[in-house]
Formats: sequence, structure tokens, C-alpha cells
Amino acid sequence: VGDAPRWSVLVLGGTGFRGHPTLELLLDSGHNVTTLSRGLQYWDVLPNLQKRGLQFWKCNRTIELDPAAGHLVDTTGLANCSSLVNSTTYFDAVVDFSSKEATHMKQAVKLLQGRVGVYIFVSSHGVYDVSKNVTHSDGVLYESDAVRP
Repeated sequence: VGDAPRWSVLVLGGTGFRGHPTLELLLDSGHNVTTLSRGLQYWDVLPNLQKRGLQFWKCNRTIELDPAAGHLVDTTGLANCSSLVNSTTYFDAVVDFSSKEATHMKQAVKLLQGRVGVYIFVSSHGVYDVSKNVTHSDGVLYESDAVRP
């Protein structure tokens, strides 16, 4: 910490299993931290992190799929997050825990274009296989397939 530069960091998906310890570490290190998530609180940490200076943007980044038009990237997902869309903040780093598919990440990169130093994508896709939901036969894994506490 000491004389290290303070960064402005945006964490996408910061209230889940991997996100909240990252938020704690960034805040402990003195960084300016914003998190964007649906606000689900599996561990009831969000209020305490906000008291420590965390800025919270509640948004659902799910991109709807129209059978005829494809992914609705211009009208759903992060495109509906006014806090992000209307912000002019430059983020030294973005840590992305919540992109479930390439379309999610591409939308975030497009909306943040020119306002990010480094974009870090963290995936736990391999973890979901051990808790695969046997109630569907889709060839993909969904966040709901993971067992939450």
C-alpha cells in the first residue's frame, strides 16, 4: 500500500463468491472501487463494503435473445445500466467476474471503450460442471447450475 498509486477499479459481478473478497482487497489497498451487479447478497457483505467507500451500481447484464434479431446488445444488458452508460469515469482496471458468454464481454468492452486501462476477465466455468443441474439437458452450463450457499 504505502506510496503505491490508487486506481479506479470497476468490478463486474462483485457480490458473489469471487467478487466480494476482491472488493475487500481493493478497498483495503486504498483503491477507488465501483462494483456493478444484480445486487444479490449471498454473504450479506454489500452494506459493509458500501460503508467502506464502495460505489454500487445495480444492473442486470443479461442480454436478451430475440429469435429473429439475435442478441439485443443495444437495448438490453449493460446497455440498460444508466450508471455505466452515463458515467464518464476512467477506470484503470475492470475485473469481470460475470461475463457468461462472449456477447456479454463484447458489450462491456464496447460500452467502456476509451475509458479502461486494463480489462481482466476471470472465469470459473470449469467449476459449474461439478454441480451441473440435472433438470435440463442444454449443452451449456448456466449460473443457476452452480450450487449457492
